[in-house]
Amino acid sequence: MGSLAFCVDPEIPKNDGFHRHVQILSPAGTILSAQPPFSTQEATMDAAEMLYRALLRAAAGACPEMAAAGSTLIQFSTYIGIDHRDGRKRLLSCANFNECGGGGGSLGTDGNPCMMEMGVAGGMKFASAEMEEWLYPVGVEQCEIYEDSQGAGHWRDAPGVITRVRGDESGGPIEIHTYSWGHNNLSHGTLGGRPGIGGTVFIRDPENPETRTFYSGFGNFTLPPGWEYVVIASGGGYGDPLERGPDVAGADVRDEIVSVASAEEDYGVVVDSASG
Repeated sequence: MGSLAFCVDPEIPKNDGFHRHVQILSPAGTILSAQPPFSTQEATMDAAEMLYRALLRAAAGACPEMAAAGSTLIQFSTYIGIDHRDGRKRLLSCANFNECGGGGGSLGTDGNPCMMEMGVAGGMKFASAEMEEWLYPVGVEQCEIYEDSQGAGHWRDAPGVITRVRGDESGGPIEIHTYSWGHNNLSHGTLGGRPGIGGTVFIRDPENPETRTFYSGFGNFTLPPGWEYVVIASGGGYGDPLERGPDVAGADVRDEIVSVASAEEDYGVVVDSASG
């Protein structure tokens, strides 16, 4: 219903009268109508998110002015362990949502930042890195826009986010459980827009940063003290990137969202890096 609501006149109230005209057919035993003993615990996130993306792709052909490109898929991690700082031995558990990237582009507007996935629809807010470091034995080395991560388009995706978190040297090892989609099935572009870069999760020793151990979107691993784990994700663009125009593409370069090389390759705009 959410996908349909995006694709009809926004002046039409999304009330009971709207819903009465829609019939949903979902045969028993399919993913969208699971039967015992199969779980429906993540139904509003996992299955619903995949259905939403499939319907958006279909809607792009029927009502392109209302459809949007795919947003960043679900991205967050959970820390579990014991905080040994200052002689403490305190259990810790934290879900970190600061890893979510941006929403997909749509007709007339770039994607919204900090989107995560359509079940959230832009309702995420980044927590304070200082507060995270105070409460948990980690150091937030980086949490910022990742240049050239967005899906290029006439209206681009909001840029993806790169997050680097280091285990505190005195805090002991931390168990990390990732919930990160889009490693293989990238957030789609629409009507000529490009897909985002997809999701990536890896850990590395800062003393040997080129050696990386990659994990799946549902990875479980132990982060040794002093090591970093890195998460990257983004969404897709809407429309032909060559129609974005030099002024807007140039502004993206100045804002360090798009590199000089990407501006030329993806948007056909040559930027004088010396003069901006």
